[in-house]
Amino acid sequence: MLSAGTTANDLAERCIEKLLELGARLDVRTSTGSTAANLAEAAGCSVRPASRKVIVRQTPTRYSHDEVRWLLVLSFCACGRIGFTPAPGTTGNDDGRGSEDGGANVDGFVRGDVLFTNNVAFVSPSTVVLGTIGGLGPADLTCQDAASAAGFPGNYVAWLSTSTTNAIDRIAGSRGWVRTDGMPFVDSTADLSTGRLLYPLLLDAQGIDASTAIFTGTLPDGTADPFTCGNLISTSDLIAYGVSNMTSGEWTRINASFMSCDQMVRIYCFGVGGSTPITISPVPMRRAFLSAPWGPGAGIAGADGQCQQDALAAGLAAATSFRALLATSTASAASRLSDGLTWARLDGLALAPTAVDVLAGNWQVPLALDATGAHMTDIGPAWVGATTFGAVGATTCTNWSVSNNGAMGDGLGYNIVPPTSQALTSTCGTARRLFCLEQ
Repeated sequence: MLSAGTTANDLAERCIEKLLELGARLDVRTSTGSTAANLAEAAGCSVRPASRKVIVRQTPTRYSHDEVRWLLVLSFCACGRIGFTPAPGTTGNDDGRGSEDGGANVDGFVRGDVLFTNNVAFVSPSTVVLGTIGGLGPADLTCQDAASAAGFPGNYVAWLSTSTTNAIDRIAGSRGWVRTDGMPFVDSTADLSTGRLLYPLLLDAQGIDASTAIFTGTLPDGTADPFTCGNLISTSDLIAYGVSNMTSGEWTRINASFMSCDQMVRIYCFGVGGSTPITISPVPMRRAFLSAPWGPGAGIAGADGQCQQDALAAGLAAATSFRALLATSTASAASRLSDGLTWARLDGLALAPTAVDVLAGNWQVPLALDATGAHMTDIGPAWVGATTFGAVGATTCTNWSVSNNGAMGDGLGYNIVPPTSQALTSTCGTARRLFCLEQ
């Protein structure tokens, strides 16, 4: 076990030790032999790594979890990373950041069981009083300390604005942010400023859920709001804020809402310096999307028809297999769909790990994409007919058969997780979107 404060040289020595130890369990050869010196040199752990190839042939032996993690460390050593002298043709420094310019996560690092190759963003674990914090510099230090305590290398800044500085300009030149669990948050500042977010930024630096109000002083486009605690020095002023479990513009700015600057609050923190794009590798899952606005009147068959019409217009295969996640007075929304593969948005992000989780409302990412894959940046709600997917409909516009403002229907939010945390009732003369899931 490596203790806090372990230096690069300490890690290098341990790397060599483990490499030689595992050499007895892995048939490792270099192109010039297999002496201890050559073995260490070929791993990139020496002062001047040689350019010899390392040939690794696995034996039938099973390896422990600890050994596998050390093999990951060794693989980074071979590339001249994690604070070692870089291999020919690479760059590096001695603080583990992986680049000469101090950028976060440029070359990648391992934390726990996750390999990080993007910038990391999180909610600050500790709270601060922004009215007395004294400016952007001390706020950045709060983020930097939180990242260091959690084992994240690189440079971090606070997502805060003042009258002279926009939050989005503070992360300009960087690209690709993930949460502390490795799940993607946003790909670019352009996506950030237009509300095209992926997983909500609701985890703190330690990976703990921090679904709460976050003070930002920043508008949805990343520019300064007029209310910033008097540039972060006044407790008698007000500040704009967002909510961390939302993925529309409300993640940074709740419309027409403010809070006082004398409160203990959390802030968003962004790693900067990396430019690796976010990539999503889809796996086999059933598809789900958000329909175009639909007005009740034609019953639940009409809702299904809206989903199928949208799928057909978007060129989705098996368009008639989509159903509206909609309750009636005799059946829950969940009962309309079968167990099996989980559901994913059209960008490949799974709503939840299992179909059971989806139908229970335990969504990890909002269903905020329509049938064309476009992000919907409003907050909703979508028609559901109940306040949970597992409940029989209580307010259903008379089983979706009436379209006048004298009747009411329940809906749930589609830019928030879980969707059940934002239950709203609308008049039945209102057109609302539908959650459309493949059967």
